[in-house]
Amino acid sequence: MKLKSLYIPLVIIIILFGGVTISKGLGIWITESTKIPKTISSGTYAGEYDPSDIRGSYTFDDIYNSFNISPEILAEAFNIITDKPRDFQVKSLEDMYSDLEVEVGTDSVRRFTALYTGLPYDSDEILPQQAITILYSNNKISDSEMESLLENTIILPTITDDTSTNSNSASETESVINGKTTVKDVLKYDISLEQLEELIGIKIDDQSSTIRDLCQENGISFSTIKNSLNELMSE
Repeated sequence: MKLKSLYIPLVIIIILFGGVTISKGLGIWITESTKIPKTISSGTYAGEYDPSDIRGSYTFDDIYNSFNISPEILAEAFNIITDKPRDFQVKSLEDMYSDLEVEVGTDSVRRFTALYTGLPYDSDEILPQQAITILYSNNKISDSEMESLLENTIILPTITDDTSTNSNSASETESVINGKTTVKDVLKYDISLEQLEELIGIKIDDQSSTIRDLCQENGISFSTIKNSLNELMSE
């Protein structure tokens, strides 16, 4: 049986739209990004979501939906203060902690997620001390695992997710004190060595040392010292 040329376009339209309708009904037709990671294809954890497929565009809520880690726990692990942890995007970590000597970003979240869920993920990415504490307090890692992770870690400064809304002057001051700022750098801003030693509470012998290193070596909160220095500079 031959179709008349007049009906051929109509048949094509019916086939196309019929196929789309069926695909939607079966859940095959996807027009938007689903923010769902791929699953592990083989082995003991086959069928489980794969932490290695977490993307920077994922929010903490996307991770919660796939891995059942609450956005609040993720925010605490990476020292983020926010009223909306569900909306926080993973890729924002790299911008917020860009001044650190080690990278804290998407791969850090992947490793934390893997350790928290017990899923496999091969990574040597450094985890912040706050994340390690969360893992240990929730019985996700053993004593020996915690000791091993703490051998190579970093203490994150407290970050809020609305820092980009600060005034220009505040942003300029904030940028002065970062992970690479040395004692010598601070002394250029009309702050004496005696003032700095009193503020940190230690004797400073090497002016090439970074403020962050001095704080970490002496168990002092870098975030607190950083804020205090910013206040001094703004006076």
